[in-house]
Amino acid sequence: MTVVARDRLPDASALPFNASFPGGAGTPLVVFVYDPVQHLAGVDAEYDASSPYGAFRLREERRRAGIVGDLVNSVSGFCNDGGDAAGSGCTSAIVDVGSGLRGAILYGPNGDTSVTTVDTLNDRDYTLIVMGPRATFTPDRAQAAMRDVVAHFDPLG
Repeated sequence: MTVVARDRLPDASALPFNASFPGGAGTPLVVFVYDPVQHLAGVDAEYDASSPYGAFRLREERRRAGIVGDLVNSVSGFCNDGGDAAGSGCTSAIVDVGSGLRGAILYGPNGDTSVTTVDTLNDRDYTLIVMGPRATFTPDRAQAAMRDVVAHFDPLG
C-alpha cells in the first residue's frame, strides 16, 4: 500500500477510482491506495477517535463483477453457520445501509465491529467495509458510518 494523504483528503488523481469519504467522519489520519493488480484496486482510510463514529478504518475495493460472490450473505451468516462454534456470542445480520443496498454487520465480544456491503456498477464490484474496535465502534456507529459512506459513494463520478 502507498500513502497518498495524511491529515487531509487525497487528490482525486491519486486514487484508482472516485472513492467515498464519509463527510460526517472528519478528516482521515491517513489514506492508502493499493495498485490495481489482477483487476483489484483499493483505498483505505483510517479515522481516529475524534471522529463522531469513533476510531475506524474504511476499505473500498474494486474488482471485476462476480469475483466476490455473495459476500454480504456470507458475512451476515457468519455467527449462524458455525463461525461462532467457540461460543463467542458474536452477532451477524443483514442491515439496510441506504441507497437500496444491504449490508452485513458482524460484532461481538471477541472481535472488531464491521459492516460490509457490495455495489455492482459497470461490470465492477465495489466492496465497502467499515471496521473498528468493539469498545468504541459500536454497531450503531458502524451502521451510521456505512450509511455516510454509501450516501457519498459514486465511484464513476
